[in-house]
Amino acid sequence: MSAQRHILTISCPDTTGLVAAVSGYLRDSGCFIESSNQFGDLDSRRFFMRAVFETGPASRPLETVRA
Repeated sequence: MSAQRHILTISCPDTTGLVAAVSGYLRDSGCFIESSNQFGDLDSRRFFMRAVFETGPASRPLETVRA
């Protein structure tokens, strides 16, 4: 099985630790993060993130990561 590229997009209420939680989860799932962009909108108090990551033979199944 070769590496497969995926894009994760998140929009949720802003709070501390979101970047660490998402990147840690992807790392723990055996994913390789190629790029990540994120920002918090002060007016709406929302957090937005887009991460491009790869899964490979050692990764958790994508269905598990997605859940």
